[in-house]
Amino acid sequence: MIILKILFLIALCLLLAFSAKILQGSLEKVTKIWGIDGFIFSCIMVAFGTSLPEMVISVDAALKDNTNLALGNIIGSNIANISIIVGGACLIAGKVLIPKSIHSSKIYYTFLITAIPLAMLSDGKLTRLEGILLVLIYLVWQILMIKSGNNRKSSIFKTLKLNLFNNFNLRKELTKLVISLAVLLIASEAIVTTSINISNQFNIPQFLIGFFILAVGSSLPELAFGISALRNNKSNLILGNIFGALVINSSLILGIACIISPIQLFYPQQFLKTTLYYLTIFLIFYLFVRSKDRLEKWEGAFLVASYIIILALEIP
Repeated sequence: MIILKILFLIALCLLLAFSAKILQGSLEKVTKIWGIDGFIFSCIMVAFGTSLPEMVISVDAALKDNTNLALGNIIGSNIANISIIVGGACLIAGKVLIPKSIHSSKIYYTFLITAIPLAMLSDGKLTRLEGILLVLIYLVWQILMIKSGNNRKSSIFKTLKLNLFNNFNLRKELTKLVISLAVLLIASEAIVTTSINISNQFNIPQFLIGFFILAVGSSLPELAFGISALRNNKSNLILGNIFGALVINSSLILGIACIISPIQLFYPQQFLKTTLYYLTIFLIFYLFVRSKDRLEKWEGAFLVASYIIILALEIP
């Protein structure tokens, strides 16, 4: 039955989120010695850790030449991050403060980077050359973020070398990294295989499987991190994580996926609709935060409701 397969898929996504959380924690211990601003740190390293489920799912799907599954996962994750993750965390915590350090330019740059691959796909395909360009965009963005956040006179790499062994048990953290990464890879393999089976058996487009089921499941680490950050009054961390995840999904992950296997849209009309959904959700989020220093609880509820409306529109 499809219900049992979907429940199995959800269980795999929970396993994926749990292993990603462990991996993220190890990454945090390594990178905290950089001494950079919390927003920048969250943008670069925490976002990378919480985006690992999207990474392994999309790469595995690309290796199986199921690029529309990977594309749906990435676009769906971006929409889920803004609506369910930020909105849901706001509902639970009551509000999300918008730090002054998060200037409008950071929002503009995030939107621009996420819009680039959508524009590239206007011709119905994403080539390997465009994939390489997306990866380069990510590398440039990361370098700029590191430079803007590093307040120490010494370089990050020099600081890392001098303090690495004094901050944590390296062997223990490396073991946790290897084990959690192995679980991530195994779970992602099972998730992609199960998703393809559901798609083939019930004639559901792979793009929609990726857009809804995989996108929400792979975004669970962002939700867990966001709730934890808000409970500790660290709104800059959740926003940095979300902005960073949007950029990583749209540049690094999508770029690697289409380098492995160029993307050819099988459902152009479906892609146009989901692009419109993303642009609308991002615009709503921007209008909520641009004129004040907080995201209110009712605004979080509105963002979550927006995702529910999108889901209702796409259910046959």
